[in-house]
Amino acid sequence: MVAARFDGRVALVTGGASGIGEAIVRLVVGEGGAAVIADLQVDLGHSLVEVLGDRVVFVRTDVSQEQDVASAVAAAVDTFGGLDVVCNNAGLPGPDPSILDVEVSQFHALVDVLLLGVLLGTKHGARAMVASGRGGAIVNTASTAALSGGQGPHLYTTAKHAVVGLTRSSASELGRYGIRVNAVAPSGIPTPMAATFKYGDPGRVSEVASSIAERSPLPRGSSAQDVAEAVAYLASDASGYITGQVLSVDAGKIHAPPRTPAG
Repeated sequence: MVAARFDGRVALVTGGASGIGEAIVRLVVGEGGAAVIADLQVDLGHSLVEVLGDRVVFVRTDVSQEQDVASAVAAAVDTFGGLDVVCNNAGLPGPDPSILDVEVSQFHALVDVLLLGVLLGTKHGARAMVASGRGGAIVNTASTAALSGGQGPHLYTTAKHAVVGLTRSSASELGRYGIRVNAVAPSGIPTPMAATFKYGDPGRVSEVASSIAERSPLPRGSSAQDVAEAVAYLASDASGYITGQVLSVDAGKIHAPPRTPAG
C-alpha cells in the first residue's frame, strides 16, 4: 500500500475555495492531510468545508493584507498544531490594456494580489515553519506567462515573472531551515478565473476547457487537477532535494510546441 503523501501534514492554500486552489485542498485532504482555505470567497469556502469535514477550516483572507495572511497562518497552527506546506495560489485575471494605456492603479491592484500575496504568504508561512523546527515546503503558483513574453497580459506577466524571482530568492535563504521553495507554471487551465478573463463570465468554464483542448500538444485538455498533482509533488518528500525550481504544467507548449505534420 502506497503511503498518503500528506499524512499528518498541514497545508495553507490561498485562493483555496475554487479552481486550482480547491483541487489542491481536495488532494491534500484526500491523502491524509489537513488544510486551511484562505480565500475571499466566503460561501464557496464554507461549502468546501462542509464537503471535506473537520480536517479543513476556512479563513476569510485578503492576501494583499498582511494581518489577514498572518491570521490564516495562525489558524493553521492553532487548529492543527503546525504548518508544513504553504501554497501561495490566490490570483485574479486583471485587465489586459495595451502597454500604451496601462493605468498605475491597475498595476497596484494586480501586483498587490499576485506578488505581495506571495511575499506575505512566504514571510508568515516560513516564520511558522522556522519556529516549529521541522522545515516545510512552499509552492507558489506562477504561470507560463512568467517564462515567456506574450503568454499573458502585460501586468499579469510582470507580476508572475516577479513571483519566479521571489521563489528563487527565498529558496536561497530558507534552505538552511529545511524549507524548500518552488513554483508551478500552469498554462491555460479551465477555471472560473480563466472564464472570467476570457468571457467575462465565471460560468463558462466548459468553453475554456474546449478551447484549451483544441490547442494542446497532448491529446487532451488541461485540468486544475493536473496543477494540483504538480504542487503535491513539489510539496511532498518525493521532491526532497528540489528547491528554487519552476515546474511547467503546460503540455510542453512553452518549450516543445507541436510541429506541423509533414506532407
